[in-house]
Amino acid sequence: MVKNLLLLYFIFLVCTKQLHAQNNTSDSLFLKNQSAPMLGDISIKFKNKFVLVSNSKNEKSKIDFDQISHLKFADGKFLEQGIINKSPELLVLFIHGRYSLLYHEKESMYYVRVNDTLKVISREYIKRALPLIFGQQKVEDFYASANLRPQYTTNFLKKLVTFANSGETIEQIVYEQNLKKFKTVFYIGPYTGVGLNRTAFNMLYYVGFKAMYEKTKYYKNAFVPLGFELAVGLGPKIKIELNTFWAHNNLSNFSMDSVGTYKVYDVPSYVLFKKFDPVLTATSYTNNTLNFDLAINYSFLKRLDQKFHPYIVAGPSIVIMSATEIGLLAKFNNDESSASYNQRWYRSHTKDVMIALNLGGGISYKFSKQFSLNIYAKYQQGRYPRILITPDLNKEINDTPEESSKFGPFETKFQDRHDLHSKIFQLGASLLYKF
Repeated sequence: MVKNLLLLYFIFLVCTKQLHAQNNTSDSLFLKNQSAPMLGDISIKFKNKFVLVSNSKNEKSKIDFDQISHLKFADGKFLEQGIINKSPELLVLFIHGRYSLLYHEKESMYYVRVNDTLKVISREYIKRALPLIFGQQKVEDFYASANLRPQYTTNFLKKLVTFANSGETIEQIVYEQNLKKFKTVFYIGPYTGVGLNRTAFNMLYYVGFKAMYEKTKYYKNAFVPLGFELAVGLGPKIKIELNTFWAHNNLSNFSMDSVGTYKVYDVPSYVLFKKFDPVLTATSYTNNTLNFDLAINYSFLKRLDQKFHPYIVAGPSIVIMSATEIGLLAKFNNDESSASYNQRWYRSHTKDVMIALNLGGGISYKFSKQFSLNIYAKYQQGRYPRILITPDLNKEINDTPEESSKFGPFETKFQDRHDLHSKIFQLGASLLYKF
């Protein structure tokens, strides 16, 4: 499993390097009254209203918004200058025509340009704004033909502006690459970290003929998750993500007395009661888990050009547990002052499933157009219901003077149906590539 994950990591790094190389072309900045663009890597500073252009020699030029005509990024994104409240701004251009549709990334606000005048469409007043911009009759005709009501979305406003431009003498130009930025975006990358797992058992025991369950204390172990994160961006602030990772658990402080017994074969009764202790002790517990953590990721973005932003996640988890192994110890009294032991490890080949809840949060750092680093903290809690360990002997170490054949099969409570409770806390990181 680990070798396969390392191979996938290698393939991921090679593929993303090739994709990054393909996308590593220059952005273009067009100044007013200049036909030749400035080429380089462009970074927009909305707060201070300027753009940094880094050329191939890593020389940086600072260009104020009021000097800029428009920008074209290497991925096809197109922005142009507009005046809002007597101040120059850079707006994403979706549609150009008699009615042009634009978007202010910093304020998350839509604008319609008519006769070189920008008119704002706010979420709160969209019903009142649309008739004032397009005319009451045209808006009502659109509602009737499209069977839609006002929605503060790119898709709705695109349809409305296209309808309003139909029949106009000015040809409409749609900037599809800009519209794609507001559609579904996919992310993929490696996922790892450190985790603390706490495990408790709800074991079966009998009071007379009455069967009852009793919960043990929680046993702890640290683990390292290894896997991948897949995410689908549904908008600037919302993603649906799937974290898939493998982990190995070894309960470090695990010890449980009186978990079972065994039969003794071909031994005189006076030796049996004097030498053999029929009560078993559990000394180790290990398993492997494959986690599928599905979650909604909500980012606290104030503007789209933020390099750092916090986020929260919450959703269901499906965890598949396999290769469960328990170590059992049988005591043999050599004499009154010394003892030796027969230790066996039983491995179960069944798979058990837990449905859990995961929630957490973190910080995302966007250090390039394609790559972002997510640092997270996450908590998960759930229960494996009515599991059992099949008695398949995996290994034995017999330090007693008696032959192993005289120790019958070790029979324990773990061979009865029982619940396993799991509480997991993780700290980790994922490196995501945006397609």
